[in-house]
Amino acid sequence: HAEDAISSVEQAKELELATTRGREALKSMEGQCLYFVGGWWSYSFCYNEGVRQFHALPTLGGLPTIPLVEDSTVPPYVLGKFGDDDGNDDTNNVPQLKTNGQFRYLSLKLNGGTICDLTQKEREIEIEVCSYMHILTKQC
Repeated sequence: HAEDAISSVEQAKELELATTRGREALKSMEGQCLYFVGGWWSYSFCYNEGVRQFHALPTLGGLPTIPLVEDSTVPPYVLGKFGDDDGNDDTNNVPQLKTNGQFRYLSLKLNGGTICDLTQKEREIEIEVCSYMHILTKQC
């Protein structure tokens, strides 16, 4: 089974390269935020900060402005954040390479969010990074 050993080594190298490139892509977002408007709620993903859920103020013509302006009358929620309150890196914030069939993506789990009123636990979120960013919110 020498062919299996070679393909395993090559596959490991390929996975390591993909992981390195994905981490570099995330780090290139330093100081920038991505925004998503989904009905009433809006979301921001700011690298090295976290993910927030908030209500954005309406703008003229109904089109959102970037960055979105938060409505201070509606409490926001932190869905997950990088590191801890002391500014130390959290090892859970390290992107992990995952596969789903032949589809490969980076998974980044953030915890330490606002306490959920239903479960009394911190909110947490998983972000899947591939050719586009997909955010999975654990149900509160």
